[in-house]
Amino acid sequence: MTADFNTWWNYHYYKISLSSDFIVLDEDSKVISKEAFLIKLTSGDYITIEGKVKSRADSISYKLIVLPEGVDESISITIKNSAALVLGYYDMEGKKFPEIDLTAINGQHYNNESLMGKITVIKT
Repeated sequence: MTADFNTWWNYHYYKISLSSDFIVLDEDSKVISKEAFLIKLTSGDYITIEGKVKSRADSISYKLIVLPEGVDESISITIKNSAALVLGYYDMEGKKFPEIDLTAINGQHYNNESLMGKITVIKT
């Protein structure tokens, strides 16, 4: 799987979703938190593969694998960057959205109360 960047990327792109909910096994097959998993990935020393948790066959699970020596450095860099991005998003989960008070180009006024419970995309 780590023979070259393209082989690894095809696997990672189609099989691994770091921003989804999943169960994580460390390199010793012990369950760890998603935060601990993402922190380990940001080191650039690991990749992740699909894993199996015996008691939770219907759950998505991933396992950390130590990145072999001599593997294409692009794999390590890509994993570090994508894990850091997802870790930043993970750290924001459950936090209150910052206070906003905006007027759109069409003159429509928006604030936190007017957007409560709505899916919102803010492009500036």
